Amino acid sequence: MATGGDPFGLVGQLLDGQFRVDALVGEGGFSAVYRGTHLGLSEPIAIKCLKLTGAMAQVTSAMNHPLARPASGDTSVPPTPVMPSVVVDSFVKRFRDESRILYRLGQESLNVVRCIASGTTLAPSTGALVPYMVLEWLEGRSLEADLEARRGAPRSVQETLALLEPVFDAMTHAHALGVIHRDISTGNIFLAKTRDGTARAKVLDFGVAKVMTDDLDIGPRTQTLAQIKIFSPAYAAPEQFDSRLAPAGPWTDVYSLALVAVEVLAGRAVRTGSTLGEMMQRALDPNAPRTPKQVMGALGVNVPNVPDSVEQVFARALSIDARARQKDAGELWRELRGAVSIAPTNIPMDLKTTTRQPQDLAQGPTTERLPQQQTARVAPPPAPSASQLFQPAATPPPPNAPIPQASGSFAALQITQPNAGPAADAKPVAAPSARTTSRAQWLVGLLVFIFVLAAGGVALRFWILR
Repeated sequence: MATGGDPFGLVGQLLDGQFRVDALVGEGGFSAVYRGTHLGLSEPIAIKCLKLTGAMAQVTSAMNHPLARPASGDTSVPPTPVMPSVVVDSFVKRFRDESRILYRLGQESLNVVRCIASGTTLAPSTGALVPYMVLEWLEGRSLEADLEARRGAPRSVQETLALLEPVFDAMTHAHALGVIHRDISTGNIFLAKTRDGTARAKVLDFGVAKVMTDDLDIGPRTQTLAQIKIFSPAYAAPEQFDSRLAPAGPWTDVYSLALVAVEVLAGRAVRTGSTLGEMMQRALDPNAPRTPKQVMGALGVNVPNVPDSVEQVFARALSIDARARQKDAGELWRELRGAVSIAPTNIPMDLKTTTRQPQDLAQGPTTERLPQQQTARVAPPPAPSASQLFQPAATPPPPNAPIPQASGSFAALQITQPNAGPAADAKPVAAPSARTTSRAQWLVGLLVFIFVLAAGGVALRFWILR
């Protein structure tokens, strides 16, 4: 039997000859997470193991829930029965797909938890087959735990954007690859400690992700098993409660991302309820508070500097109609950045100069003007597509951008004639270049050499004739 709460009895075991299981650190209905050591690298790792028995129990419970019944609403029709072997095979495939998705996304973005390896083992305590994946070990805490530790303390718009920027980065990459998360929540966002003591947000748990394209080459598209909906009700989009509204897509993640951002702003949960039915009702209620000002007003939270432009972006992102929302995480991020730039707020320099700057930042009413002595403005580059958003900062300038000259070169020096008229009529006189001076010196040296050579020849001839 498992000891110390270890559901599989894996503590102390060596997986694949190089991953040592050290301790159980967390357990849920579908999986258990262990801390381990990569013996080849001598580095800590996380080992996530799928609990097939727990998955079966969750499926049985979900099959009996009203949300698992057909979308037609006919409660007389029982749920479609699913054989245990089909359920097990589906969950194993979904688990393996998650490891492949994480590996691919980890190559594109450092803001997604990295998958190192995956495999299967036998549980010493039960003899059951246990699929597992090896992930990078993260020190820190989840965003959910962070909000609880802050005890409802709100954040400003600038602090919220700075905190969630890596999350938008990760989801923009995922959407560009045709992957939707479908379970974005504060529990699936981890604030990992960095070497300089700051926290960097990373997106976890793509276990219920759906592949919209074949770019990842992970086989057929993942489908929700037997109408069972797996998501976090407090952050789910309306179409996740009622599939008749719209199919799941990047716009589903847009809704969840916006809801998480509003919670970070307010410091408190936006959607609460003791039952799944209550949360569903609030998600589908068009009058329920969801934008920052609506939520803060309902909660009695006074957070200054939430501009109307930012409120409008959230109102669109949290629309019940999926067609009214931003199409993906990249578009939502660009609109939020643009809304902050045109608002009369004090934007931190790191946000203002980010490479993700949208085109409308240069067209906003409060954009800094060029000094009066300058009359030309360089046209901003076109807004990047979702797949081009998060590129390295070293990008070439626009074709029509002027190339500055070095201030210390001779060519840049100008001398104004004395007693000249107005500045418009004054013509600069270029200082003698170093190249001209060098040529004159070379010519004088050549003439001196010829003179010396000729004099020597005359003296030699005189000596011979003598």
